[in-house]
Amino acid sequence: MLSLRVRIATKMTQPDSASDRAEMGSMFSIRANYRAPCKMYNWNEDLFLTEERTSYATYKRERCQLILQKTRKMFRNLSRPTQLSHSLGMLRYNENYQIKAPDISRVVADSKLSPVYLAGLVTETEIDRRQEFSHGSLIVGCIDGKPCVRNTFRIIGCDRNKSGEPVNYGEDVYIQIVDDCDVPLYIQCENSFIQMGSRLHPRLSKYTDTYCRFKIHHLNPNLRFEHEGSLIKANDQVVIQHVPTGRNLAVENSLIATFFGKEHVISCHTFKDTHKMETAENIWKIVGEDLPNINAVVRAAKGEEVLDELIR
Repeated sequence: MLSLRVRIATKMTQPDSASDRAEMGSMFSIRANYRAPCKMYNWNEDLFLTEERTSYATYKRERCQLILQKTRKMFRNLSRPTQLSHSLGMLRYNENYQIKAPDISRVVADSKLSPVYLAGLVTETEIDRRQEFSHGSLIVGCIDGKPCVRNTFRIIGCDRNKSGEPVNYGEDVYIQIVDDCDVPLYIQCENSFIQMGSRLHPRLSKYTDTYCRFKIHHLNPNLRFEHEGSLIKANDQVVIQHVPTGRNLAVENSLIATFFGKEHVISCHTFKDTHKMETAENIWKIVGEDLPNINAVVRAAKGEEVLDELIR
């Protein structure tokens, strides 16, 4: 009797046909390997790691140490508006100006052409350590002409304090970026062994050494000797020469990706044509605030139709 029961049970558990075997195989493949209360693998360890990451992110957010928070702080520090000096008259020491390349332009989103302005930059490798300009920050060319901390500079005398005095052609000057940091920062183009054989790229430096000296020359090389020592007018096209290397400050045609979008590479390299004239890459304008046309303002006040460009 016992052997008959064993045979019947074995017959019920073993499938007779291929379809039965396939059905039983599919049934075993979808069945649960563990019970509901069972924690698979390193369940507790993964839970603890998730809780630790969440608490660490909360800790950093409360202390403004997240990358997003640091990036927003950097934008606030570098985008603070500045007041430029008036463009009327001569350039003067220790006054706020913008240095732009008028003939290097690229199409922006609104299909308008815009010149390139000299500006400072905080890179993505520095954002975790600092959110403002410091020693070693890069110099790039931006297309945003709105006066702010990153694209406003001062011309500083090298030998003595020349605050308020006019700037002359051929004088050694420092170019200082406008920033409220404790230590003033100057444009430096160091000819180091690392950069030997390649184009030099300027940076910001807190040391006023010989690599920070620049000269402003007249655009026409045939008239530079005659204009040596004469006053420089605002909005005049000039050439900014690096004194130790004799190379000119230039705007490269290559672009780099930054926090502010794609911006031009700035280098110390002389670009000349067949007539030994500096090309558009080396031509700069030192500009200030453009005052509105008084005559146009009076005409607009009387009710006449005046172009908006004359009033701005």
